[in-house]
Amino acid sequence: HGQTMALKNLRSFFVFSYFNFFFDCFLGIISCGLRVTQATIAAIVFLPRLDYCIFGRTLEKLDSGFISYVSFIHMECLHTHPVLVYYCSLVNDKVDRRNEYSRSNKREIRHTEMYAYTRRQRAMFRWYLAYTLIRNTHLVQLRKYQVLNL
Repeated sequence: HGQTMALKNLRSFFVFSYFNFFFDCFLGIISCGLRVTQATIAAIVFLPRLDYCIFGRTLEKLDSGFISYVSFIHMECLHTHPVLVYYCSLVNDKVDRRNEYSRSNKREIRHTEMYAYTRRQRAMFRWYLAYTLIRNTHLVQLRKYQVLNL
């Protein structure tokens, strides 16, 4: 008969295949049910965790909960930065001193004095702005008139 493999009892193979098909379908349905149950449990465990993206690294921008959490952490880090906190306290102290001075003086400031003060302040601001833009040329593109012209 040669080297090929052949079944001697083909009828019993067909009967076995017929009943094995139903058994395999039963195992497939049970396996599918187990996978769905495991996925549901994993989703219940990991979905409330906003610091874990359920989509993976490439699609994490589609997860609005994760992006909100990361943005909140980023803003919290920025707003608690020691340099920013100290700068804000300096500005707040200066505003408080200016208000205290105007309350304690009880005199009216003439319009020309106020105008001269604002002119001096505007000139100082422009010098600071020019100095900052010269040292940080990439900030020029973020200026309002540059953004509006795009």
